[in-house]
Amino acid sequence: MKGQFNKPPVQEQETSVWICIKEECKGWVREDFSFNKVPNCALCDSEMVRGTKVLPILSIEKMESNPDTTMRKHRRSIV
Repeated sequence: MKGQFNKPPVQEQETSVWICIKEECKGWVREDFSFNKVPNCALCDSEMVRGTKVLPILSIEKMESNPDTTMRKHRRSIV
C-alpha cells in the first residue's frame, strides 16, 4: 500500500446531523445536506431526530472547485 503513510490526518469536527429514530436502521444525514426542515429517513422512511456525530470536515469551496462536482452543482440549479 504505497503512499498510505504519507497522507495527512483527516480533520474531524462535531457535526449536526439527522438520525433515524428506528433502532435497527443506521440512516443519518448531515443537517447541511438535508432538503427538508425535518427529513424522513432515506433508508426506511421513518422520522428523524437531530443529533451530532464527529465527522470529517467537508470543504464546500474544495467541492465547488472539483470538476467532478460541477455536474452535480449544475443539476441542483436546474431543479
